Amino acid sequence: MLVVLAVLATGCGEGSEDGAPEVDTVAVAAGTSGYEEIVVRDGGRVTGRVTLMGEPPELEPFAIEPAESLCAPASANNRLRVGGSGGVASAVVYIEKIVRGKPMPAIPAPERTVDQRNCQYTPHLVAVPVGAAVYFTNGDDLPHNVRVEDRSSGKMLMNRAQPVQGRVDTLVVDRSGPISVGCDYHPWMNAYVFGVENPYYAVTDTSGTFVLENVPAGNYTVKMWLNGFETTVRRDNQGRIIRYSFGEPHMLEQQVVVAPGEAAGIAFEVPAG
Repeated sequence: MLVVLAVLATGCGEGSEDGAPEVDTVAVAAGTSGYEEIVVRDGGRVTGRVTLMGEPPELEPFAIEPAESLCAPASANNRLRVGGSGGVASAVVYIEKIVRGKPMPAIPAPERTVDQRNCQYTPHLVAVPVGAAVYFTNGDDLPHNVRVEDRSSGKMLMNRAQPVQGRVDTLVVDRSGPISVGCDYHPWMNAYVFGVENPYYAVTDTSGTFVLENVPAGNYTVKMWLNGFETTVRRDNQGRIIRYSFGEPHMLEQQVVVAPGEAAGIAFEVPAG
């Protein structure tokens, strides 16, 4: 069954210099992955936290080369954000292979926009349904480029120069899982787009918490994905930084039983080492 929730106005890789997109909602082809939208009656919830076990590692600051003053704030390594009581932000939590449930969400364009400001991507991670558009904007008075790669295959999905402030480029997410984002002008810049195949997903907040609402009663596998912390710098034969590479992501899963109208609590514990 194919259900279109809204009309998408921009295509994959289409560039613009007209500023932020005006599209308010996302077009998602429901059912392309076998997911069926239904009216969920007496649905339950899955709630929990992602926490770091042990002391947070001391992450090496990024080397800002060339030393552009605008980029100075980007030296703080953004691979791990730990809040109160060890809560980890920017982890994706989702139910795997759920075949039917609530409708796919309509997501405002600002929540699908990744800005480049002070030589950093903001936010660090965006999770969207497969079929949604993600907008990359250049908020800096510096040139950037948006290099988007499939992490598993290494395939380049988009590589667009953004030479002027206000430039906008669009990627329509056509696959599930993590997609890495980088900038060749500023090799420390890093972010992720995470494609999901059903509406039962969340990105953890600054305290590491998440909520999955209106889940049909049943037994499910809930998965968690968080980018790796390890950072390695590559230099050319003249000592100039050409690329940063990062460690393997953390992936955990748990089984959960959702009862009608009830909340099921789970916790994911990520090792610090």
